[in-house]
Amino acid sequence: MLRLASLFTVLALASSPADAKCAMAHLHPKVVTTQPIIAGGGILVATEQVPYSVKDQGDANQPTWQLEANGTKTAPTIDTLAPGLVVYRVTTAGDASLVDGAKVIARVTASKGNPATLAAPKVKSIRHDKTLGRRSSAYTIVTLDGAPPADAVALVLTDAKGTARSFGLVEGTGPEVTVYEHSRCGVVPNSTVESRIGDKVKVFWVDQSGRVSPASKTTMVSGKTLNAGG
Repeated sequence: MLRLASLFTVLALASSPADAKCAMAHLHPKVVTTQPIIAGGGILVATEQVPYSVKDQGDANQPTWQLEANGTKTAPTIDTLAPGLVVYRVTTAGDASLVDGAKVIARVTASKGNPATLAAPKVKSIRHDKTLGRRSSAYTIVTLDGAPPADAVALVLTDAKGTARSFGLVEGTGPEVTVYEHSRCGVVPNSTVESRIGDKVKVFWVDQSGRVSPASKTTMVSGKTLNAGG
């Protein structure tokens, strides 16, 4: 999740004195959904981290965006699945666009039907490793019992009661998904909660239509904390 933060930190440290400031960043909405989607699902938008030189557009929840279908623009229902991860609901079948004024953010075709949602994730372990000091960083990594499902695009971490804390986008077919990442000059979506060693948590999948799976079994967070000083 938001792996640019690590890159920015490395570049800053490699090109400047140890006491120099690292490259700052801010948040930007990113459309995750591709074609096609399921009517009743929607267009999934994540919050990503971008270089400070890119225009700041805020997080994934953009209240001025509209849904255009059959020549009519309406305010979409926006459901928050996790801090920084939202779905703009598309309630009817057919072609639709998510727009910001005259700018098209995403075009989709919604199909009828109600295919099964993804099964609950099978978790082997969840680790939270943290480094304190000048070069601070923190990562929460979920190790799965096998590859992610082909239709899974995100994994959401919740507390034991089901309240979402953070999320990570699925990248590749490996069994590990990073659901929280924060380096010293990085930023995370508003309301993101950093998990701690010993916390009891769950995870669930999100498909590209913004539909969610049942939650996994409760897992206790393991990991380590290193004080690097500086």
